[in-house]
Amino acid sequence: MEQLNAVKEDDFLPIIAITAYNDQEHRLKALTLGAKDFIGKPFDYAEVLMRIKNILEIRLLNNEIKENNRRLVNKVQERTKELEDLQVELIHRLARAAEFRDSETGNHILRMSKYTYELGKAFGLPEKDCELMFHASTLHDIGKIGIPDEVLLTPGKLTPDDWEKMKTHTVKGAQILAGSSAEMIKLAEQIALYHHEKWDGNGYPNGLQGEEIPLVGRITAICDVFDALISERPYKKAWEIDEASAEIEKGRGTHFDPSLVDHFLKIMPVIREITEIYK
Repeated sequence: MEQLNAVKEDDFLPIIAITAYNDQEHRLKALTLGAKDFIGKPFDYAEVLMRIKNILEIRLLNNEIKENNRRLVNKVQERTKELEDLQVELIHRLARAAEFRDSETGNHILRMSKYTYELGKAFGLPEKDCELMFHASTLHDIGKIGIPDEVLLTPGKLTPDDWEKMKTHTVKGAQILAGSSAEMIKLAEQIALYHHEKWDGNGYPNGLQGEEIPLVGRITAICDVFDALISERPYKKAWEIDEASAEIEKGRGTHFDPSLVDHFLKIMPVIREITEIYK
């Protein structure tokens, strides 16, 4: 019985102990080691056969329950995967809808979300968290849906009044995504709200400082600014990657989290590869 228990391939071993020792000590030892029934000598053959039949029926029922539980777990896992895939699909479709409102985006959203994944990985975040951030960051500018056309589509530099209106896209984005129980949507809400906060407290909308800014907001801030710099806009030409990298380094400790800047610059070969693939 000790050897059978060591194998641990079965949680219901159909063991019947038959012995001439009828004292309490031996009975307890047999039951402790896994015996499911105990028969003392002398015994009746018919009784023993009936007990064997009963214990095998219990074993078969136990195996059936295990198999049903395994099937149930598989179904739950499949359904969970389906819901996660649907959530990801809806997020990317919503991000695509936002692109129709802002013709400047191009592949900006795709590149930026891939940057966040790589920066999160370089910073030491678990793979699952990096995957969540990759998908959630595609909605960082979803609040621009709520910005009037005359502000959002202005080709030149915004007036101070229009700039204040543009800055509200962070709050509007958080409002669009608020109240969800889904982990990915909750993360997207944080990113939408905090990706324009600055390390020194001079960002918006809440003027948070340092580690008051959630990590996902600090990661997205670097990735968003970098890709905006290397992207062509109606009001500016695209910067070279080296120029944009220097600007990120320049913002170390003022605009950006210093530690994250260091990690971002270390993975610059990967960042260059992403920019090349998704021009």
